Amino acid sequence: MRGIISLIDSTQRFKRFFDSSSRAMLQDCLFRIVNDEDGTGTLEILCPNEVVRQRLSKKKRKITNNINTCWSHIRWFSLCVQQDNELDCQKFTRNGDLVTS
Repeated sequence: MRGIISLIDSTQRFKRFFDSSSRAMLQDCLFRIVNDEDGTGTLEILCPNEVVRQRLSKKKRKITNNINTCWSHIRWFSLCVQQDNELDCQKFTRNGDLVTS
């Protein structure tokens, strides 16, 4: 339970660093942190649709700066949308570079 409260507090702090239009988009998103065995993690932002994902992808620098402020162990972030009952994610480094597999 403590981990969930910590995520909620950090997520609220994360959103406060954005302007009002970006905060409005982020309000419709879901957040989760996927932790790796090495102690690092990925912040996954589940966007309600592709339009929101594309708009947020233009704010990669702001997202990475705010991640660095709110979480020390987060190394990547993903912007995701649900498509055809599958999660489609674009993963980025802390520099905002797209990670390709």
